[in-house]
Amino acid sequence: MGREVAAINGTPAERIRSLMAGFVSGDGAIATGRLHKMGDPVLFSRWWRRLWRPATEFEVRFVGDDEALTFDGLTRHQLETRRQQRDSRPNCPPSVWSEAYRTAIVYRCQLSAETATQKIAEWFGVIVSQDTTSVILDLRGDASVSPSIAVEVIRHLVDHEAVLYENAFVNRPSFDYGVHASGDPVIYPSDQLVAVGNERFSLTEGIYPFLVSFTPAKKVFAGRLILLIDGSTIGVASDLASRLHQERSVAVLGEESGGAYHGKTSMARQTLVLPHTKMRLTIPLERFDASYSYVAEVGRGVMPNETVVPTGDDIAQRRDPVLARALELAQTP
Repeated sequence: MGREVAAINGTPAERIRSLMAGFVSGDGAIATGRLHKMGDPVLFSRWWRRLWRPATEFEVRFVGDDEALTFDGLTRHQLETRRQQRDSRPNCPPSVWSEAYRTAIVYRCQLSAETATQKIAEWFGVIVSQDTTSVILDLRGDASVSPSIAVEVIRHLVDHEAVLYENAFVNRPSFDYGVHASGDPVIYPSDQLVAVGNERFSLTEGIYPFLVSFTPAKKVFAGRLILLIDGSTIGVASDLASRLHQERSVAVLGEESGGAYHGKTSMARQTLVLPHTKMRLTIPLERFDASYSYVAEVGRGVMPNETVVPTGDDIAQRRDPVLARALELAQTP
């Protein structure tokens, strides 16, 4: 573990990446999000079987090593275990407050807990009361973040009225693909849509309560904020990073987020089953605009101020150079 693969069964790594990219969904032209998904052992195995014939053993060559190694194929259960090992960070560590650094670290996995909404006010109450100078918000990883929790985080980090999304739209008041859809039709209540022309309808807070502006919390952290992002920062986590980048001073470390800066199409979806091939095609129905005001290039993610990417050796040794650099930055006057 930790060595860079040069080829698998004679196919160069670069060709594997380029061919698999056609199977991997992602936002715009963002490569980091697609590469993150390719790193998932279960998904990689699935895409490998689509591109090359299934194999029971694999000859792997590594960069800088002329000798090839042969590995037996793994079961899905074994691949799931490998999935848990590929992250260099501990499995959802608790929030940390460092006396030496006067820095608080909040991890994305904690924002996915059912009790997170209530705990956020408690966390930031402690952070502010202890004269914390820096907060490191780690938005990397695969844990989901709900819009309501993202709103609470923004309320404790932004000292003025703000929004999570500037607009949210659908193109039709209902979607029904009949026998080709695998789920029920999606029908929006007419009194919770606002027609905005060009056959577009604006979603309202009656459908999604987070589609409103909100006021700051009583205790807002005004010190240094450091965001950690990478290709796994997608969905609401990416939207949270985008909004914080727009609303206040923030240092961003890591690599380009996997989610687009300007927003996303997600939430409600319908899955079509194509009649002849039986392929399943999932279609997002809603569009959420975070903001276009700060976007240098539409279809790209939140960009780091400083790019820090773990090496294979970092992963093997369970080191986190991104967090280490953030702690260094937190000590900088």
